[in-house]
Amino acid sequence: MRRKKTLHIHHPARSAVSETCQYIDNLKNVALSKNNQVMLDFIMKFQDEFFAHRVKCASVQKKISEFLSVE
Repeated sequence: MRRKKTLHIHHPARSAVSETCQYIDNLKNVALSKNNQVMLDFIMKFQDEFFAHRVKCASVQKKISEFLSVE
């Protein structure tokens, strides 16, 4: 009987992601308080790229896990 190969992929700590989200929110609040649209646009772009990267990484990790779990 063959055992399935499993790959244990290190996931970034949830607290690190939470801290990054909190940091982004704080930056948005600073931009809003200074009424600085350029700064706010930059922060929003960074936030979009951050979440897109997280989704892409999760998708790749899932595909690798599925591939390696095939007998």
